[in-house]
Amino acid sequence: MRKRPNRIWCHLSDDELLDFNRKVKKSGLTRQAYIRSLINGYTPKELPSFDYLAMAKQLHAIGNNIHQIATRANATGFFMVNEYEQYMNDVYDAIARIEKAILDPEKH
Repeated sequence: MRKRPNRIWCHLSDDELLDFNRKVKKSGLTRQAYIRSLINGYTPKELPSFDYLAMAKQLHAIGNNIHQIATRANATGFFMVNEYEQYMNDVYDAIARIEKAILDPEKH
């Protein structure tokens, strides 16, 4: 049995349908998921640009490299490990803030 057995029918004009389909496509969601988000009080955001995805990937790589440096520094004792770990945490926090700003739907 389906989790959502209730169906809703809606009539749209051609312009409304074009606008709806455009917004759904930009969000990357299905029509059903888009409507459910709206019903739950959220306006879905558009998918991030390729530039954003490339930047996030680069930031993740930098954070990983910093973590590796901190691990080696901890093993050898040559670097101030706490300082590098804090820097690594700052990078991951920045990534999380960027992802939240770009990906999380807005409550209306």
